[in-house]
Amino acid sequence: MVGGVRVRDGAGGEHGGDDEDGGDEAMVMKTTGWWRRFILLFFWGSANDRKKISWVAWDVTLNNRCKGGLGIGSLKAQNIALLTKWWWRYKTEENALWRRVISAIHGEDGKLGQVTTPKGNWSTIASINRSTEKANLSLSSLFSKSLGRGTKTRFWQDVWCDEGSLADRFPRLAALDKDKDCTIADRITETSQGKVFTWEWRRHLRGERDLSDLATVRNLCERIKLGDEDERWNWELETDGIYSVSSLHYALDDMCLGRSGVRTTWNKIVPIKTRILMWRTKLNRIPTKSNLVRRGISLENDFCPLCNSSPETTMHLFVDCDRTKEVRRVLNTWWKIFSVDGSSLDSLLSQTTQSTGVHGDRSKTETLKEVVLHAYLGAIWRNRNETVFNQASFIPSRVANDIQAEAFLWFRYRSNLGCGISWLDWCCTSFLM
Repeated sequence: MVGGVRVRDGAGGEHGGDDEDGGDEAMVMKTTGWWRRFILLFFWGSANDRKKISWVAWDVTLNNRCKGGLGIGSLKAQNIALLTKWWWRYKTEENALWRRVISAIHGEDGKLGQVTTPKGNWSTIASINRSTEKANLSLSSLFSKSLGRGTKTRFWQDVWCDEGSLADRFPRLAALDKDKDCTIADRITETSQGKVFTWEWRRHLRGERDLSDLATVRNLCERIKLGDEDERWNWELETDGIYSVSSLHYALDDMCLGRSGVRTTWNKIVPIKTRILMWRTKLNRIPTKSNLVRRGISLENDFCPLCNSSPETTMHLFVDCDRTKEVRRVLNTWWKIFSVDGSSLDSLLSQTTQSTGVHGDRSKTETLKEVVLHAYLGAIWRNRNETVFNQASFIPSRVANDIQAEAFLWFRYRSNLGCGISWLDWCCTSFLM
C-alpha cells in the first residue's frame, strides 16, 4: 500500500533464501519474486521469450554504488522499510483515530514485535521485525525514547529501559503498586542532589526477593536522565531522529547484499547506458569472446575481431589490442591524457605532469577525463560490435574522431561545466593546460 502498505510477493527474495515461517511473513513478499523476474528480464534483456545471460550477480547489481553496485536497491528491503514506517507512526501519532482503534484491539503496545491474533494486515506489520532479524538487525533497538519530563511514559507498563517493561521483569513489584498505570514522573523526581523516588505500595515490602528487585529497579532508574523537554521517539539511523524509509532500506541492503569490491564510477554527464558499460567493464562482465567461451558458449574461435592475433579478453580489447592502441595514439595528438601502453584500464587515464586543470580547475579536469574515457569505451565496444555483426571496417582515426565529438556533446550539453566551451576550444591541444 502507498506509504507502507503490505505488498504481496512470490517465493524467495533478493536477499537470498525462502521465507519458511509461513503465514503473514510469507505474504509480505508476494510480489517481490515476480517483480524481481520482471526487472531481471528488463535489465539483461530477452529474446524469443528466453532470457539472456545474467553477467553480474543480482545482489551485486542491487547494492550501493560505493560498494560496486548500481544503487538499484532491494525491493524486499524497500517493502520492509515501508511496513516499518507504521511502527514509527504508531509510536508517534498517539492521538490518531486509527492508532486508538489498534490499541483497543491489540493493547496499548499494539503487540509490536509479536505475532498478533487475529491474523491480518496489522499482524503482518507487528511481526515485520522477524524479517529484519534474519539480516541480524534488531528493529526494536533502532527505536529509542527520550523520556523528557516522564509525564507520558508509564513507569511499569511501557518499555523505556532495556529488555522490556518493568511489569514483565518485576511482576511482584508491579502488582504491589497502588497505581499500575503511574508515569515515570509519578515515581521519580529529578533534583540537584539526584533522583528522589516516590513509592505507593499496597503493603510494606518484605522478603529478600522484593528488596532485591527494588534495588535493581532503582539501579535501572539511576541510568536514565529526565529533562525539561517533551518526550519523543528517536530513530537511531538518522541524525535528526526522524524515521526515514531510505535509512532502513540502505541498512538492510548493507547487511544482505553482495559486494564487488570495486567502487562504481558514476559520472552523470555520461549517458546511463555507457555508465553501465563502464561498470561491467571494470568487473570484466561484458560478452567478449573469451568470456562467452568461459560460460560455455560455442564459438568458431575466440580471437579478437579487430586484430585477429590474440584471444579477445576485456584487457586485450581495450588496452592491449594494436588497433585500439592506434586509437589512443590518434587521441593523444589532441590531448595527451591516454597511456598508449597501459597495464590496466585504470592506467589509461594518467594525468600529465604539465596539466594543472581546465583553466586552472583540477576537479573539472578529472571530470572531463572520465567523460573521455567513457566515450572511449563506448566507441570501442560499439565499433567492435559493428565489426563482429555487420563486418564493418574498424578505422582507428574515424573511431578517435567519434570519441572526440561524442565527448564534446556530452560535456557541452549534459553538464553545467561545459557552458561556453566551443568546438574550437575543445579541439585545442592546450585546452587542458
